[in-house]
Amino acid sequence: MEPDSRLAQALHEGVAQRLAGVAAALGAAQELTPEARDRCVEELRLAIRELRAVIEGAAGAAGSQDEVEGLICDFVAEGIRNALKHAEPNVIAFSGYLADDRIRVEVVNDGVSDQPPGDGTHVGLELIGGEAIRRGGSVAAEPVEPDSWCTTLTLPRRRA
Repeated sequence: MEPDSRLAQALHEGVAQRLAGVAAALGAAQELTPEARDRCVEELRLAIRELRAVIEGAAGAAGSQDEVEGLICDFVAEGIRNALKHAEPNVIAFSGYLADDRIRVEVVNDGVSDQPPGDGTHVGLELIGGEAIRRGGSVAAEPVEPDSWCTTLTLPRRRA
């Protein structure tokens, strides 16, 4: 199996399944019990750990593997925090894509009102964006559908 196929399979079998479970729980009609909320938080933490493991298996990007892994995990965590803080999401999803020369990670959520999310101060994303730029990448955030928002991290990919 090609490295990119292994990456896609690992994301699908681990991280995506955990996030699908969290999305289903958050999208349920009734309010979550404290135990269910704690379970959702734990599933998100496990998904982030699994994402780190997948990243370790992928080809490196600009910076050390640990630095890039940390930046991607920080980006995903910040995207989830922002979605919970600035929207009323039913779904928060993240995905990763590898191209010949780029790594792209997206966090997408629904539940956005007519107004742009937040109050114009996105310190976490600004810090992550600065790190991405330092490594030759970028961070962008924009509406993608009438009620959805997409935040994207792009980094250069270095072949092993």
